[in-house]
Amino acid sequence: MEELVRCDSCQEDAAALFKWSREAGLVDNETKSIFEDNLCVVFFITCVRLSEALADGGPGEGYIIWLSNHMDTDVYLVLQQRGWKPLVFSGSFYRLRHVVCLSAYQLPMQGSLSDEIAKVTSLRAIFLAYMNGMEGILPARIGELPYLKGLYLWGMNTIGPFPSSITKLSRLEALDIAGTNISGPIPQDIGRLRRLRVLRMWANERMEGRFSASVTSCRNLSEMSLLATGLTGPLPGDLGALSRLVELDLTGNSLTGKLPELLVQLSRLQKLVLVNNTFSGPLPNGLGTNMDSLKSLGLTHNDYSGPLPSSLGNARNLTGLWIEKTGLSGVIPSKLGQLAKLREVYLSNNQLFGDLPNTLNGWKSVEHLSLHNNNLSGTLEPLSALTSLRTLWIGNNSFEGYVPIGFRDFENLTEISAANNRLAGWADWTGGNLSVREYHSLRQLYMSSNRINGTLKPLSHLISLRTLLINNNLLSGSIPAELGQLTELRKVYLHDNQLSGTLPDTLSGWKSVEYLAIDHNNFSGTLEPLSTLTSLRQLWVSDNWFEGYLPAGKFENLSEIHAANNRLVGLVEEHSLHGASYESLQLLRLPSNRLNGSVNLSVFPKLEEAYLGSNLITGLTGNLPQLLQSLNLRNNLLTTLPQGFRSMPNLKRLYLANNRISQWPKWGSTPEGVCHTQEGLNWGEWNMSSLLSAVDPPDWNSLYELDVSNNPIMTDVTDFLMPLKWQDNLMALDASNCSLHGAMRCEAFLVFPRRMLNQSAYIEDLFLVKTAFYQLGSISLKDNNITAIETFQAFYASDSSLYHVDFRNNSLIRVGRLDSVLFSSDYARFTQNPDLKRTQTGVCVSDTPIEKCQDFRRSSSTHHAFSRCPALTAYDKPQVTPLLPDPQGYVVQRLDNGEERFECTEFCSVFNRLEVDYTFDSDALCRCLPGYEGIGINCTKCPPGTYSNRQNGTQRCKQCPDDAGSDEGLGACYCHLGHQRGEEPCEPCIAGSVGVRKIGSGGSRSTWICQDCLPGLNCSVPINYNASVLPGFFQLTVQLQSDDSSHNATREVTTYAAGLTLLPIAMQCPLASACKGTNKTDGLNTCLEGHEGFVCSRWKAGFSRHTPQQPCARCVSLWQIILFNVLFVVATLIAIFILTALAERASSSPRAEIPSQLIKIGLSHITAVCGLAFLVFDESLWGNQISSLVGSFFAWNCGVPQSYQVWECLLRPYVGDKCVLYRHAMWLALPLVWLTAAPLIASGFDKARDAFKSRRRIGSDESTSFATIDSYFRALSAPASVITGKADKAAAHGPHHRLVTFQEDIRTEPVTPPSCQHSSAEPCKSGRWRQWLDSRGGMMVVILTFIHPTVTKSMLALLRCRPYPYVDAIIPIASGESVSLLSPNPMDDTRPGMDLDSRVICRSGEHAPFLWIAVAGLLLWTFAPVVCGVAFLWRYRDSLDDHHTRRRVGFLYVGYRKSFYYWDFVLAMRRVLVLLIAQQATAQPRQQLLGWTVVASVCLALQFAIWPFDRGSMDILNQSELRGLLVWLRSLFSMHFVVMLPEGTSLVLTIGFVLVVIAANLVHYIMLVAQICREEDKRRVSPKVFYDWSTAALSADGPPTASWRCLPSFGRPVHRVVTAMQLTSAAVQDAIEALKLTHVPSDFHEFLWSHAFLVQSLRQKRVETRSRWRGHVVVHLPRPDDRTVTGLRHMKTSDLSNVFRIQRSSDVSTQLEAGKTSNDEPSGQPELSDVSSGITLHDLQANLCYVVDELGSREQMHQAALRRTADSSDLENADTEVPTDQQPHTGGWRGLYEAFRKAKRTLIEEGSPPDAIPEVLASFAPTVATVVEPPCGDAEDVPMSGESSPVSSTQSRHSDAHTSALTPPCNLMRVDWHRLSSDEKDSVALSVSAEAVYDACSGLSASCSANSDD
Repeated sequence: MEELVRCDSCQEDAAALFKWSREAGLVDNETKSIFEDNLCVVFFITCVRLSEALADGGPGEGYIIWLSNHMDTDVYLVLQQRGWKPLVFSGSFYRLRHVVCLSAYQLPMQGSLSDEIAKVTSLRAIFLAYMNGMEGILPARIGELPYLKGLYLWGMNTIGPFPSSITKLSRLEALDIAGTNISGPIPQDIGRLRRLRVLRMWANERMEGRFSASVTSCRNLSEMSLLATGLTGPLPGDLGALSRLVELDLTGNSLTGKLPELLVQLSRLQKLVLVNNTFSGPLPNGLGTNMDSLKSLGLTHNDYSGPLPSSLGNARNLTGLWIEKTGLSGVIPSKLGQLAKLREVYLSNNQLFGDLPNTLNGWKSVEHLSLHNNNLSGTLEPLSALTSLRTLWIGNNSFEGYVPIGFRDFENLTEISAANNRLAGWADWTGGNLSVREYHSLRQLYMSSNRINGTLKPLSHLISLRTLLINNNLLSGSIPAELGQLTELRKVYLHDNQLSGTLPDTLSGWKSVEYLAIDHNNFSGTLEPLSTLTSLRQLWVSDNWFEGYLPAGKFENLSEIHAANNRLVGLVEEHSLHGASYESLQLLRLPSNRLNGSVNLSVFPKLEEAYLGSNLITGLTGNLPQLLQSLNLRNNLLTTLPQGFRSMPNLKRLYLANNRISQWPKWGSTPEGVCHTQEGLNWGEWNMSSLLSAVDPPDWNSLYELDVSNNPIMTDVTDFLMPLKWQDNLMALDASNCSLHGAMRCEAFLVFPRRMLNQSAYIEDLFLVKTAFYQLGSISLKDNNITAIETFQAFYASDSSLYHVDFRNNSLIRVGRLDSVLFSSDYARFTQNPDLKRTQTGVCVSDTPIEKCQDFRRSSSTHHAFSRCPALTAYDKPQVTPLLPDPQGYVVQRLDNGEERFECTEFCSVFNRLEVDYTFDSDALCRCLPGYEGIGINCTKCPPGTYSNRQNGTQRCKQCPDDAGSDEGLGACYCHLGHQRGEEPCEPCIAGSVGVRKIGSGGSRSTWICQDCLPGLNCSVPINYNASVLPGFFQLTVQLQSDDSSHNATREVTTYAAGLTLLPIAMQCPLASACKGTNKTDGLNTCLEGHEGFVCSRWKAGFSRHTPQQPCARCVSLWQIILFNVLFVVATLIAIFILTALAERASSSPRAEIPSQLIKIGLSHITAVCGLAFLVFDESLWGNQISSLVGSFFAWNCGVPQSYQVWECLLRPYVGDKCVLYRHAMWLALPLVWLTAAPLIASGFDKARDAFKSRRRIGSDESTSFATIDSYFRALSAPASVITGKADKAAAHGPHHRLVTFQEDIRTEPVTPPSCQHSSAEPCKSGRWRQWLDSRGGMMVVILTFIHPTVTKSMLALLRCRPYPYVDAIIPIASGESVSLLSPNPMDDTRPGMDLDSRVICRSGEHAPFLWIAVAGLLLWTFAPVVCGVAFLWRYRDSLDDHHTRRRVGFLYVGYRKSFYYWDFVLAMRRVLVLLIAQQATAQPRQQLLGWTVVASVCLALQFAIWPFDRGSMDILNQSELRGLLVWLRSLFSMHFVVMLPEGTSLVLTIGFVLVVIAANLVHYIMLVAQICREEDKRRVSPKVFYDWSTAALSADGPPTASWRCLPSFGRPVHRVVTAMQLTSAAVQDAIEALKLTHVPSDFHEFLWSHAFLVQSLRQKRVETRSRWRGHVVVHLPRPDDRTVTGLRHMKTSDLSNVFRIQRSSDVSTQLEAGKTSNDEPSGQPELSDVSSGITLHDLQANLCYVVDELGSREQMHQAALRRTADSSDLENADTEVPTDQQPHTGGWRGLYEAFRKAKRTLIEEGSPPDAIPEVLASFAPTVATVVEPPCGDAEDVPMSGESSPVSSTQSRHSDAHTSALTPPCNLMRVDWHRLSSDEKDSVALSVSAEAVYDACSGLSASCSANSDD
């Protein structure tokens, strides 16, 4: 922009501009020629040529109107000439066409902008600031200014909202609105101003509204300052779009929400201020990153959360950081130390914690640092390098160590605030001399409330110090003399330390000190060194040991002195009075000193408050200060009131308590006899001179509180009140314990104007007599000897403000008139005045009965309902509220002889509280007790046959009815025996009730009432003396023993019949069938035969229990006991052997074995429901037969069966009752016996079997051997039909099965010799015992599984207790005395007894052996095996697929998904919880069922969520477990209904529920057995799916299997394909998890399908050992393919499918040529068979799982081999030695996959027909000839692949990957690719499975055997 001297275009506005200027008052008419000539020379006009940017397409020339009130402007002179008359903004302005800018600043101008502003189209900017008088709204048409670029309105009285047209200013670049009255929100469409660069709005108090989200469309914004504009809501999320923003200030709004994450993208931002808002949430991630331009960051006063982001350390140019009161927490990031340019850091009032990072030494430019009010800790050492500091605020933290002034080079530091920390002392000064220069600028030091110790000497160097606050520390020593050098000090606070010694004379240098606080220390000496501190304003020296006097100096400004608790002896020493000056002293506190003698307060002329209590002052001399308002002289030695006390006009509070005042002045006394109590004033006998002859009253016009208590005044109370009655403002008077006596006469309350007496001729003319003490609110005259209040003027009700009256412990006899407020004040206390009677007070007490005091109200409607008081005198107030006794406050009164006859209450305190003795009105306040008659306290006992009570009144006794009686002094009649109290008269007891004995007191006889029958009692007839119990219950009995009985004989009685308890006590028996009820003859309990003792829980000699839930039976003979237990042992051994065989079978297969797992699931379910036996047994909800049925069905807990008779019948004759203890203690050792004996027995069987087997001919098909049984059990869980020999030829030749023949001449289990075992779980061991333990590990796991529930149940039984009422076993009775009630009642003193022996009290010393055995058993056999098992599995979790690990502990985890190998632990804990709830929730069926329901629900939820079992065999395991849990839960719900059935429910319904529970569980067991036995049938009838080799597609073409046994969901084709795809998806998921794949080939599912169907198509046959070397096995496989096919990895399945379709041939046979069989192969078996065209879903899943397992095993061994190779040589070098294209295969699972891809490519090239694909896939696999030699044992020890199904064939290899991957295993002699290919004599051709083929491809040796797989 360029200034012009002349502007031709501007001259067009000359006339209009002159007119506007003249109308405005800027120019006069004489200047018109100037405008016409050249307006550019006008003093407020500047002509300019606009730059191209400013012109922006408009006119390029124009002029600016400058109007400013600056003194150096001509406009200022014009205003002066006008006398500051306001200028006028007229409408002529709108005629201007070339004005480009209007600028007016701070001028008085009237007018406003109108809509015509739109005509001034040339305007580029409008700037109006602080124009006093201009007002109005923004023009609605302002948006029509086409070239407007800037709009500035500052301090204008502009009102209304923004016009909508303002967003049409398309060229607007600056919008600045500040301090206006504009209201409403910022326009929501402000984003239309695309050129806007500056948006500034602040201090517009009427603005409000949400933050406009469209502002982010203003992409050119460089500054956005919206301060105090009432913005609400969150910031827009795309705020980061304002990439050019340099300044963002949103201070003082109400913005909410989180800061947008894109805020961190504002890379040009230099200033970000968001102070005083309500933002919340964490600060944006990366705040400060890529914000190199940021210089100022203000986030103070918000509600953020989370830590301070460390990314702020990236804002390297940051100079100011304000983050105070934001709620941020966490530590200060160490990265902030990178901000080297910081000058101001404010982080106070947050929740920061932790130590200061050492990186803060990078803040070398920081001048102001504020960290106060946080939780920071550690030392201040990181701040030692901040040499630029000026102020440091670190107060209210937890910093430790030394104070920061010990650091060096703080030349600019002026203030340190470190109060409320844990700083321990000054810095170590020994490191060097501290230069004064280093701290010459320190002026403020705040170190209060720390732990600073040491002395003050280090502070003597701070010569510029002005404020020193180090109070509340541990400073010691004296004030050093050097401290006097600090002459700049103004404030010194050293209080609350341990400073001592005398004050040094050098303190005279503190002439500028204004505030000095050294109180609460141990200073001594005098205060004389302070005499020169003439600038003092306040002085605190309390709680020290100062002596002498106050400092004598000229203290012109001193206003307060606090010197309490010292040893000062006087105020100012006499010889120093002339030099001392305390002209300004207003407050003097000197209590608890040694001031003695008389003190002179005249030294303090302006004193207002003086506290001189607890001294030795005997008097006051001199004149008291006239401004004195409060004087405290308590606890001194005053004997009289000093004469100077008469004139204290401003005194408000005077405290003289606890002195020795014995002389009371007679100031202002009135002669006695002037007035009379009843007759009024008696002026006739008195004249004015006699009334004026008394001494004038004291001048205490301002006094409102006086305390003279505890002084021996010993004067008449009327004389005492004489000087006080003239004090009109007196509000509180305390004269307690002052030995006042006499009556309070009317003269003490008569007040008259003394001045008017001198002017009046006659006394009768004076009608100005008034009542004294009318302002008195509280008076306390207790502990005196006042006898009466005899004046009608005392505390007159209409004038008095009295609210508290205390006349306790006086000798009052009477009190004045009725309308006195003494008794109606808020709190009146007249107790301890025994002679004061109501009749002497005139108080009215109403006899109207009320129920509670709240019924008494002052309202007129309620008031008239009460009895009125007697007629009042003419002087009395006619309306007086009567007093009412509190009907709910009666308290029994005890006479001196201890007798209790009456009870008394107080008066109601609804409106006020009146305390009097009950003798005040005993007839109204007292009444007789029940059983007495009389009025008040005159009470006598009611005679026999009569009664009295509170309901009917106790004034007179009433006669009892004829059928009832009473003893003397009773409050009620009692019914005769057999009756109960009804309405009237007494009624007999009826059936269903029991008599309750009420023992009389004071020699009266017992009484009876009737009560509803209690549970367990037989109330068919009324019970009065003897009670009968129902069967299943036991009545509490006791043994009584008399002193005169011989031989300590006792007799058993029930506690109710003997009168020991008020009610019969019946309890439920633990074994309901053992309690038979009550014996009708003697009334005692009857037990079942064989039972005896308390609750019939013990058994007699010769009896025993088979189980704890069954009643006793007679002991059988010894041989029967032995036979039963032998049968139990044999059954257990058989079960163990069967489960062991299944467990060992698990070692040959990594997949679930269905029979063994189903058995485990069944056992777990049995344990879960076994608790129902306890429920039925405990509650006995049904008859004994049903209880026995349910108990027998659910009795077994899947543990070792046992017979209790062994212990109870055999041990009891020897150990007596301890047989219970021994019986359970044996289970500490029995598990160890089982763990030892069972494996030994199994070893014996093995040896016997081997001996028998060696005599048989190999391959004979005679009787079935143990191996055949073993093989049979193995076949049950195999995925294919695995049988031996010819045992199942039908199955072998079936269309859907494979046949694997076990060799009977070798071991049936794949066991590797010890020297060749390479298990990752355990190294090879050679000891025979270790081998034996290793081979029997699986059996031990099975044994522990059986032992676990039995031991758990047995040990928990020892902890099973239930509460029983307790009574001593024998109760002695003295001769001639009757029994009395037991104390305490047995029902209130219950103690837990054992269920096994109720005589043993739980948690007692007798119970200790049971407790220790239970704890030891649970730890040793319940929890230890489970914990150890889980720990073992966790330790070897990576080698759980190892053959030997599975052989030993496979029973624990085989059958679960690999990631849930620990699930047996969950089932074990479920078992423990079930048994724990069953045993411990004794006699609480609902709690038991609730606990089991919770456990079952959690288990069911886990089953649905996790699905832990292996999903093989069509997910039969998870489905079986789910069915079991549902059956369990349904059983529990059914039992819930049974328990909740109401009493009297039909027995048929109960039996129905029970039978439903039994039937549901029985059906579940049958289904489990059926699944185990019919697994092969289900596989055979399972539907098929078909694989199209040409299209690589899976289909369901063909009819479904026509069998009623097939599953409906699988029958239809769609369902079959859906199921097949689900199985494939599960297999792919397993493969990805097992192989840890991150990239899955597109044809991976085809790869799995091809091998699954290939495995189904191949046949395996047994191969005999036939070679030139004994024990060698020679196997021929096809030759490998060495060709490389280009593009193999990029070939898709569709390519192969297209080739197949083109080259398809229909006459290709699909038969595979098998090798020659051995000589012993039956000749009738065909050598060739057609390959099945389909595969059942069961076999598809089994084969898929087999392929996935093969891939996993192969990959594990390959990775192990690579690791071993890497250990011996560099892996990269090894890879470069042999080119990749020359390697025959790829290791691991990829070898199998690459062979599959090669085979596909070969098929395409050769055009093989689709039906020949299986054969071609097998023939083009790599060929290997393997010579196998077992060097570690006989040939029969070599594991053959024929011993297991294809699914488990991988496990027949050695598990050590290092041995089997790259080096020959122990049974591999050599590998020859060519020799045996033509040697047909010593080898047998063999068609093998895909597993064997691709083992050869990968170079992994496998032991092959001859078996067949269909």
